[in-house]
Amino acid sequence: SPNAKPGDTFVVVIPANGIQFSDGSSTLSDTTQNIRILPRLVLTDLVTVSDSMSSLDTKAVIGIDVGDSGVGLKLDTILVTIIPVSNFTLQDLIAVEIWIDSGSADTGTFNARTDSMIVSAASTTANGKLDSVGNYVFTLDLPDTPLPYFDTGVYDTSDFYVVVRTSATFGLGDAFQVRVSAGAVKF
Repeated sequence: SPNAKPGDTFVVVIPANGIQFSDGSSTLSDTTQNIRILPRLVLTDLVTVSDSMSSLDTKAVIGIDVGDSGVGLKLDTILVTIIPVSNFTLQDLIAVEIWIDSGSADTGTFNARTDSMIVSAASTTANGKLDSVGNYVFTLDLPDTPLPYFDTGVYDTSDFYVVVRTSATFGLGDAFQVRVSAGAVKF
């Protein structure tokens, strides 16, 4: 429905005799759990082919654009996967972080001087859980982070950023990728 907005919930009910089969009506009924409409979510790869990082570097690698429409939804959890490519170990990172865009003069562009870090997970085996294929999955819990209400025109850009910080051991030949998979952002 065009009237449905992010945050709205509904259930689907199939009453007894509500489904007609070729051999007669069904006498079963069922009701779904609450279904919630989620906001629009756009993930943007901020890394270009010519990008590189050095030791002790900080870089926004994924932009996250969400639309709230003023409903008051909150961002709860983001799962960030670090994929080792070559010569990479967890010690090559200091942290995986989520930053929020300040909405100031450089809206939609990561700026460590004006944007705010809202959560940081140190790059340890306690935080970066090794999955079955050798990737490290960080669960970043966000402390009741409301979605921004400004999301049109010039503000229809990245609201949040996945940021990685490399350590002093990160060097020439070390490579990794960062992924936020489908379903990895929870509201």
